[in-house]
Amino acid sequence: MEFPEHSEAKGLRIFMPTAEYLLAMKCMAMRIGNIENSSDVEDIKNLIKATGFKDKQEVISLVEKFYPSNLI
Repeated sequence: MEFPEHSEAKGLRIFMPTAEYLLAMKCMAMRIGNIENSSDVEDIKNLIKATGFKDKQEVISLVEKFYPSNLI
């Protein structure tokens, strides 16, 4: 389903996060708790494929773009 990016209509506005932001959020959520049993692992793998990142450092740099490094 496609939504118009800009609309003059009043009412509910929906914002869709980018794949990069979703990846950063999933990485931050997974850092707390048991990583092996996290349901975020498959989501993260799929988001890495979707964003085209090739190595861990690229993903870490992305997370640092959205979150302070002292919280990572």
